[in-house]
Amino acid sequence: KITPVLFENFKERQLRSIRSWKQNRPDNQAQTILSFVLGEGTELPPVMLSELEKTTMEDLYALEEELQEALRRYFHATVTTGKADAVSLGGVGYLHGSFSQVEAQAQLASLFTSMTQQPREPEQSAAAAAAATAATAATAATAMAALEEVQDRARLLPSRQHTVVTLPAFNDQDVNHAYVLYFQTDERSPRNSALMLLLRRLWAEPAFNQLRTQQQLGYIVSFGTEGFGRG
Repeated sequence: KITPVLFENFKERQLRSIRSWKQNRPDNQAQTILSFVLGEGTELPPVMLSELEKTTMEDLYALEEELQEALRRYFHATVTTGKADAVSLGGVGYLHGSFSQVEAQAQLASLFTSMTQQPREPEQSAAAAAAATAATAATAATAMAALEEVQDRARLLPSRQHTVVTLPAFNDQDVNHAYVLYFQTDERSPRNSALMLLLRRLWAEPAFNQLRTQQQLGYIVSFGTEGFGRG
């Protein structure tokens, strides 16, 4: 159980972590702003800071109860009907390794069981266990289809236009500056991702040599790929 002292300690640590964002390097700060501008569902550290300062232990308890109730409803509906009940909160589980889809779903079902503290069911027959596994797999397929509908794509920039965003210095003690240049390409796909990796390898050394070695525009020069959402 979370005690008031423990909550305040955790909260203060998190507040210090967010406040320290202003002390980050200018290029890291610019990258955070870029993620906020182009990605959906992102918040700036100053906004999160103001909300966290107002958060109470009761808010945390309410969220914890909501999560537990959502998990209970999901688990109950999956086991009894093979269909997940509608809940206000959703979750996605990731398993790494040589799992088959059925094996992965069995692992996640076991995790949901432990998290929701459901009583152990009587031993199932082989047929009942196979039916439950099939129902879980069907639920997984439905969930994956629903994920495809999630609007988590990068914001589209105007084609063939240049946008310049100038930001104030967040740390007046830091005399350094940063310049982040972002080119938006096509929607993410396996082919486009492979092309971007090749392009990064092709351009990285010439870009460093031109900007850092020859023109000496800055100490840190890097070239890479970046994805925002599913775009």
